Amino acid sequence: MLRKLQLLFIMVGVLGLTLTGADSVSAASNNGAAETNEQALEGAEAVAPPAATTGSHARLVALIDQRGTIIRSAGVRKVTHPSNGVYCIRPRGTWNLEKVVPAVSVELGYSTFTGNPLLAYYYSAAIECPDNYIEVRTYEFSSGTAVPAETVGFTIVVP
Repeated sequence: MLRKLQLLFIMVGVLGLTLTGADSVSAASNNGAAETNEQALEGAEAVAPPAATTGSHARLVALIDQRGTIIRSAGVRKVTHPSNGVYCIRPRGTWNLEKVVPAVSVELGYSTFTGNPLLAYYYSAAIECPDNYIEVRTYEFSSGTAVPAETVGFTIVVP
């Protein structure tokens, strides 16, 4: 897989150099009339980007909206939303949650953005979630104070 990605990057680099050189060649062949890359490539076949991964190498990946609804996921059994700004994620299978370090990030596309900074983070103490759940807290900063928020969608990844 790594070799394929390296080859793809090399091909993209060569294509970029070729396209850059196309302008000077086109200008010379058109008696000095410059031709844009778009004109030079008219009718050329588009190359699709590589398919997105679904987290196949992560134990858990999820996109959760502000209501606690799972939009996309792998390795997630269920999500609960017991209180304002608290989300509990139950992984599939049996895990020792004392050995995981989830990465959590705000997802603006599934948040209600009011102009205030938003925050989402993993809370290892998990005091509001049952055993075997990962706790995520969400906040919105209002007048310089972090307030638990119902407005924050987030992503979570457990490598």
